[in-house]
Amino acid sequence: MYKKITIICFLVFAIAISLMTILNRDTISYLERRKLKEFPKVELSDPDFYADLDDYLTDHLAFRDLFIKTENLTNKYVLKMSDNDGVYSDGGYLFDILIKDEKSLNNLIQKTNDLKNTYFSDRDVYFVAIPRKNDYSARYFPLDLRFAEFVDDLRQGLDMRFIDISELLRLDAYYHTDIHWSQDKLMDIARYICEMMGDEFVEFDAHIKKTGPLYGSLYSHSFYDIGAEEITYIDYDMSGVKVYDLESDSYIAVYDLSAINHPDAYDLFLGGPSAYLKITNANVTNGQKLIVFRDSFASALLPLLIPSYETIEVIDLRYYSESLLSELDLIEGAKVLYIYGTEFINQSGALR
Repeated sequence: MYKKITIICFLVFAIAISLMTILNRDTISYLERRKLKEFPKVELSDPDFYADLDDYLTDHLAFRDLFIKTENLTNKYVLKMSDNDGVYSDGGYLFDILIKDEKSLNNLIQKTNDLKNTYFSDRDVYFVAIPRKNDYSARYFPLDLRFAEFVDDLRQGLDMRFIDISELLRLDAYYHTDIHWSQDKLMDIARYICEMMGDEFVEFDAHIKKTGPLYGSLYSHSFYDIGAEEITYIDYDMSGVKVYDLESDSYIAVYDLSAINHPDAYDLFLGGPSAYLKITNANVTNGQKLIVFRDSFASALLPLLIPSYETIEVIDLRYYSESLLSELDLIEGAKVLYIYGTEFINQSGALR
């Protein structure tokens, strides 16, 4: 009798889980910060259909988030692991371990120099490398990449002026659950970069605002001893500002507040990843113009530079091929600025 009850309970549980998985209509995992797989087109003769179906069922498994959290907590309390998939916590912040990739560093230096010599040999060109928040933590893993390990390589290898902002940052400039920096801590950074390029930084009436919740890129690998936080942005008079997005062939907002419902809430800044943006400010007539090559870190910094420039062209070479630059009507005489985070420099294979 006991055996029958056990079997019946197991079958009921299995059927319930199966039905909940099949009926699950979620499209986004906020815990993992990504879109979930869509149900594949049914083609029984196509071997890829079964693999895609397996991915779909895995993504839509009932109680998936609970299973992930259970696994992470088991790693901490049962297996006594100090980090979880390379992510550890200290002082209310989450950090990820990153191993230096010499090949990636050299690749970025070479491609950046080639780009400069091909298109901007007659212009003033500058490079900003953004330290990781790990550089401002007292806890240290011996293999974890530190800013000092490659800053000299960048200074010596890059054929352009290097702007060092490392002394202007502290740990509280970064989000607790994410690798990115918080915009309200970047005003001095924006001012310093302008000054180092010989440009005037135009002061403006700034209003700090917050929205949320933000579950950063490191949250799903944490031990959940750090909760959600808010994402901060600086609002100001943008009446003369226009942001043109080449990919969508449309104008977008400087801040997209609906992005808090995206898998990556950091998309709030300039619509997130984009191949090419052209930002114009009709209220500025100082003749200052800028071309920026960027990764995701620049998204939060650029809105603070908009009041200082008539035009800013923004190019992300992860999504726009260098070979197509000649097709863009790039601003004549504009200064050129590269803004890359340590993570991207260490994983520069994404450069196109």
